[in-house]
Amino acid sequence: MTSINFSRNELLEIEGEQFKVFSRTPLGALNLEHVTGGFMVTKTDEELAKLWREGDLIRVPDNKEGTMSDKERQVLMADFSSLPDKTKAAAERRMHYVRAVMLANPLFHTSEALDPIIFRVAAEIGDTVVPTARRVSEWVKLYGRNGTPDQSNIRWLAPRYHLRGNSQSRFCREVVDLTWDIIDREFLRRKPESAKEVHSMIETAVEKMRVDDIHPIYRTKDGKALLYPSLVTLRRWLKSIDKEVVTRTQRGPVEAKRLHEPVLRGPQGDRPLGEVEIDHHLLDIILIDDERNMVLGRPWLTLGLDRYTREISGYHIGFHAPSAYTVGLCIKHICTPKDGEGDENGEAKAPWPVFGVPDTIIVDNGAEFDSAQFNGGCYALGIDVVRAPVRTPQYKGKVERLFGTVAMDVVQKIPGYVHANVIKRGDYKAEEEAVCTLSDFLAAFDLWVRKIYRVREHRGIGMSPAEKWEEATKKYSVRLPSDVSQLNLLLTLTAMRALTRKGIEYRGLVYNSKDPEFRKMINRPDKPAKVNIRIDIDDMSSIVVEDWRDGTTHVVPSIDPDYTNGLRLEMHEILTNQAKLKRKAHQRVTVRQLQQAREEFRESVREMKRKKKLAKRLLSAMGEEAAKSGNQGMPIVHKTEEAPVELPLSANTAPVPPAAVNDDTDLSVVAAKLGLKTAA
Repeated sequence: MTSINFSRNELLEIEGEQFKVFSRTPLGALNLEHVTGGFMVTKTDEELAKLWREGDLIRVPDNKEGTMSDKERQVLMADFSSLPDKTKAAAERRMHYVRAVMLANPLFHTSEALDPIIFRVAAEIGDTVVPTARRVSEWVKLYGRNGTPDQSNIRWLAPRYHLRGNSQSRFCREVVDLTWDIIDREFLRRKPESAKEVHSMIETAVEKMRVDDIHPIYRTKDGKALLYPSLVTLRRWLKSIDKEVVTRTQRGPVEAKRLHEPVLRGPQGDRPLGEVEIDHHLLDIILIDDERNMVLGRPWLTLGLDRYTREISGYHIGFHAPSAYTVGLCIKHICTPKDGEGDENGEAKAPWPVFGVPDTIIVDNGAEFDSAQFNGGCYALGIDVVRAPVRTPQYKGKVERLFGTVAMDVVQKIPGYVHANVIKRGDYKAEEEAVCTLSDFLAAFDLWVRKIYRVREHRGIGMSPAEKWEEATKKYSVRLPSDVSQLNLLLTLTAMRALTRKGIEYRGLVYNSKDPEFRKMINRPDKPAKVNIRIDIDDMSSIVVEDWRDGTTHVVPSIDPDYTNGLRLEMHEILTNQAKLKRKAHQRVTVRQLQQAREEFRESVREMKRKKKLAKRLLSAMGEEAAKSGNQGMPIVHKTEEAPVELPLSANTAPVPPAAVNDDTDLSVVAAKLGLKTAA
């Protein structure tokens, strides 16, 4: 039987209860006395060793007399490596002297006996401040304070600065309780008072307290009033309050959870397209129209991110506010194969083999995610919808973080970027600097996804999303919708409109047909007040009407095909606003006015194209003249002082000299000087 070196009166904590070592039995077992109960318990060394191994026994640091304070015990129980470097260095310095004295083991700790040892150790460690013999003797006693050699610890030699000073409060209990009551009532609330206001309230309340039965040490020198915390002391007390408590009481539990809850690793998914996070973000960039170069505003980005592979599974960029339709377009892009697409020059794009129906999508509590159209489309595709708790963006933190990456890698590098910080913005006017069209931005974003984002290493998965997708799809297959037409039908813009002999009106446009089946629908006796229609915002030339009986659909064309052919909903809204500016008071906008506005629009586009084409010819001719004269080429004057954007932009946004794009300049005069003709 192995005997453990326990000393008499040593304090042991067994399963939360404290015992003192009283004595040993003739058979070698230990008699333990309960500290508070006084009863005796007998334990063998094997039983105590098993309890220690399982963490149920702790040898509590204490001296023979049991006079160690709780603060001193906390010092000895703390981890030595967690102490400040300065404190650890001081303890190690003292340890050199203590070990030398304990090794020499002099009979008396006098100066004659300890000075030679001290000077020798000081020379060995290069200590310039040599301690006195009395000081070293105190260190030796402190090191063995526990009473047993195996419990001696270097932590006893660490300076305990926090134990210095007067630990007794200078204020009576009544004043302390009153102070904290006022703090709880006036500071720990949604609209907190300032520290000065709280101190003023404490001062007023203490002046009204009686001092007759209060000890004189808590009174002022004249004995007529009680001492209370100063403003500096009060600020220190306020700072001592747990920050999470302050945030919860002043800003609410949701904000406290966001700021103070430990940041753990969120859900990672278990297969490709098993869990896809979808969210919206208003991009900080101004885009212009592809043809007329008129400012369109800031686009919305609806993006889906696969949790398991970190692949961008699909997206949609447009100017419509988040709705069930924009989410549907994003889901459609997620489900659709993206390889084999060509750019505007007909060249094959970089690979992006990410497609398939997600098993689960994680969304927030936006209205667009709670519509019948969205839920019906997801149910039809077999997609489970999981809604994050209210005000918990961290639940879909991966897509939230990706929005920041898009801003840094793409948006901020294109002229027209809107600075979120007003101070950093200065006199920068994004509307005037905007040169990027929607088609240019779509091409740049698609290129970034294919050639930059998905091929570079992702820190969260230890490899690139492309490698993770290729590795995962070898183990798991993805789902594909049964019919692409079904997917298109489910993810169109829906609305309820009245069905009459005049047809169906939507956004000022009328749709009607002489189809016999549609004619029967108009004249049915059970016709509801409104029917469900579906609209493709990219082509307003026709709509789809749903039969309220069997759910079949009928395509109904517009009665003004010359206007609606290839018309997008966004352009229709722009033309409608232009026509409204020209109409007379109380006059309704007609299709005739819209057609006229569209013709003016086309004419302006043709004029701009003519000028732009001539401007390119002028640039070419000016470059040839410069080459003949010995110059290397005509310098290009950019619109901004920033470096040219590395992302690819089409010819619509190529920088040109001011003289070539100014509408007020007579281009024919300039062309005549160069010997060019200005035919339309």
